Amino acid sequence: MCSRIPIAKRALPAVGFSPGWVFIIEEPKSTFRSIDAVSTSPGLTIFAPDSRKFKSVENAALHDGSATNDIETICQQFCAHIGASSYQSDPDHFLVGKGFCYEWISIEGRRRVLFGTIARCVKDTNEAGDTHFVVEYCDESMSLLNAISNGFGRNIPPSDEIMSAAAWGGCVAFERKTHIRRGPGSVVKSIDRTIPCESWVTPDVREEIMPLPGKKGLPEMLVSFRGYKLAFSVKESSVQGAGLGVFCRCTSLTNNASSRGSGSNGKEPFDLKAGEMLDLGVYAPFRDEDKKHRTVFHLKNYIFSMSCEEWCFNSPDAEYQYDITDDKSGNVHDIARSHIMTFVNECGPESSPNVYARLDPEGCVHYLMGVAYHGVWNDFEVAMKQLGLKAGGKEIELFVDYGEAYENVRVRKGYSSLSEQQQMERRQSMPQYEKAFVLEIAQYSKDDLVRTVEFLLQRFCPEKGEQISGMVRDRALEVSWRLRAQVQVLQCDSTGQNSTRSSDPDLEHLLVSLDNLNERLCALPCDRQPPDDHGRSFVSLVDEENVATMKRGHAQSENGESDTSYEYAPSDSSSEGSVE
Repeated sequence: MCSRIPIAKRALPAVGFSPGWVFIIEEPKSTFRSIDAVSTSPGLTIFAPDSRKFKSVENAALHDGSATNDIETICQQFCAHIGASSYQSDPDHFLVGKGFCYEWISIEGRRRVLFGTIARCVKDTNEAGDTHFVVEYCDESMSLLNAISNGFGRNIPPSDEIMSAAAWGGCVAFERKTHIRRGPGSVVKSIDRTIPCESWVTPDVREEIMPLPGKKGLPEMLVSFRGYKLAFSVKESSVQGAGLGVFCRCTSLTNNASSRGSGSNGKEPFDLKAGEMLDLGVYAPFRDEDKKHRTVFHLKNYIFSMSCEEWCFNSPDAEYQYDITDDKSGNVHDIARSHIMTFVNECGPESSPNVYARLDPEGCVHYLMGVAYHGVWNDFEVAMKQLGLKAGGKEIELFVDYGEAYENVRVRKGYSSLSEQQQMERRQSMPQYEKAFVLEIAQYSKDDLVRTVEFLLQRFCPEKGEQISGMVRDRALEVSWRLRAQVQVLQCDSTGQNSTRSSDPDLEHLLVSLDNLNERLCALPCDRQPPDDHGRSFVSLVDEENVATMKRGHAQSENGESDTSYEYAPSDSSSEGSVE
């Protein structure tokens, strides 16, 4: 199905859900860094009648307040309809009804603890299918934390879907936190080494030492945990060409009076139990503006030649991205650079990470240090030795793995492990990948247009001494032209050849704002001249041609056809102002 047809025309009724619920399945385009989450089907988005979006069938069913069917029936009917794996509840699972605990460090450096109960276990009916859980948070615990808002993430929801390892780890953390570890129903007593587990643990003391505003310097961090002091610093990475990296040195705080025994040469190995991950703090967001609507971030990323996607993460809301780059330059902003986690490098193809990115219940991205436990004890022991963190031993460098979705960035920066042929194919597809971000403008609603135009007007507000590159200016102009064309499409009543212009004052205001934006872009100091006539003649010609083209596309989509011929091309590629 052509992605340029508006979503409202592509969406199909969500079988099993209440009337008004619809869904789409589309090929994911982004290569953004992402964090593992529960997902029934890649590319699936389910829309509630109030336009809320869900990536998980189970989560959508939980929020269908008008449903006549139970959650399991909704999921089964919908999954059968789209041909996806069918999920069913397992009310007899050992963890159902068990206490659950999350513990993490907030952006302010305060420890937060959240309690809940495992309410449901949902299993994939396929032989090798996955299992995930629904945790319902305790009202008092949730209300207390929501009253102390972090200002950047989200309010803690009444329930969350979590992966199996997180469910086991949270139940283990609950028993350790509340000192309940007795009896046949104890999770700690019942869990065995074959079960993957992930449990967050927090420092006893944590202090970030940040450079003073306007002063040069690099951040540092000190952590006290179980009788160890961990000193984190930023220096030249051990990986050639990787720039700066984060290093950790461990020392004992007990003056060797510990009774836990020592490792080789009298150096105590740093103590983490299987599945434990030490929360080092928040990676993003740091400011309100770090949470960007996907339409805004996609256009910003395109304008800065895809450099912003190197520093972003997905948020719990499918409509938003976390972006720690500056809106003026596309580089990491100063506040993010004052936090040490920003400097953690990615591990190479032949090495394993010792830092993992995860989302806390408030929706912030954290970096956790440790070794992932996948249910194989020997692998865990080997990985802990490879971690090499010992009291009085050598410092180690921290590395994180951004996953397969980050491969375009690796190819672009020259450190991909793909074969030469695969890298060449990636490079050849990159122009098309980049262009997809601006072709999305043909799907924008009025709200999308308003938020993106407001962002661009704020970004390209003239400031004394500011100079922009020709590439940034020309890409911004292209975006402006495309936005203008979409405004004119929305002004048209696409009912056939007798189409008329809408008198919507908001759309008229958008056209005026885009004219203002074009004037600003052409007036800003730049390293090359703007397109001929400040792009005005190009704008008027392209608008007229493409409004007619896109109207034909709308008409074809209403008739069940897909318009694959439409291509909104920039000006003559031989001109100085061309973005191609």
